[in-house]
Amino acid sequence: MRTKLLLSITVAILLVGITFGAGVIKVGVLYPYNSETGNWIRNSVQMAADEINANGGILGNKIQLYFADVSGGAGQMI
Repeated sequence: MRTKLLLSITVAILLVGITFGAGVIKVGVLYPYNSETGNWIRNSVQMAADEINANGGILGNKIQLYFADVSGGAGQMI
């Protein structure tokens, strides 16, 4: 179960806002962090990115995460 969760989080990281730069992959992680699971999700995504970076990154590129809280709804995002 934990392996599936870690794999799902890793795939989510790769699919959300990837930007390739000079040796760094910038990833935007959008989630309502003030929810019950917000801190858990944030910590899990950070842990997955740290593990990937510790093992050489993705094709030699490190992951850099950018967290954004989207709990305010679409009206506050504009």
